[in-house]
This record gives sequence, structure tokens and C-alpha cells, in this order.
Amino acid sequence: MGNKNRFLKVMTAMGVAVTIMFVMPITAQTQTWYCGAYDNPGGVSSVTATLVDGTLTISGIGNMSNNYFIDNIPWIDQRTSITKIVIGNSVTSIGGYAFYNCSGLTSVTIGNSVTSIGGYAFYNC
Repeated sequence: MGNKNRFLKVMTAMGVAVTIMFVMPITAQTQTWYCGAYDNPGGVSSVTATLVDGTLTISGIGNMSNNYFIDNIPWIDQRTSITKIVIGNSVTSIGGYAFYNCSGLTSVTIGNSVTSIGGYAFYNC
């Protein structure tokens, strides 16, 4: 009886370890930030940014916020791992300094509704 209980405890612990191994990397690779401007007519925009496996996707409706201080860029700590940027079709502006120093950037797709790009948005990319 003792060996059976010990076996079940070991198997249960292994199952938890296997579950953590498979769940942790998936959730750790996806990050989302709010990056909408507060100056949109009718209120705050709904623009967000999601980083998955090196691709930063900007989506939602309205303007991106301007980042006049480098520390205000939500994804500043991940900037060197960003290789691709996709700006959705309902985003109307790209904020200043938005992608500052994204040195690993190899591809940018800008949606057809973008009417302005802030200063230094792609500086040192």
C-alpha cells in the first residue's frame, strides 16, 4: 500500500511539472500593453500593442500615444527582440518615439488609415 501511494504522489508531481513546462513558455511569450492616446475626439482611443514571438501588433481604433520620454514606451524592455511591426487598419497615427531603438526590426506593415507618424517613431531601427 505504501509503494502505491508513493507512486501516485510521484506521478502527480510529474504531471504538475509537465503541465507547467508546457504552459509557461506559451504565456511568457505573449505580452499586451495599452498605447492609446488621450486626445481623440470623443474620448480615449482603444489602441493596444501585443508582442508574440517577435511580432508587435498595434490594433484598435484611434491614435497611438506620443512617448516624449523613452521610459514611457510600454515595450521599451523588449525593443531589441521586436523583429516585425504590424499596424492595424483602424489605427490613425503612430506615436512619436513609438519604436525607438528597435534594433532587430526587419519588417513594418502600416495600415491604410494611418495619417501621421510622430517624430523619431522609427529612430535607430
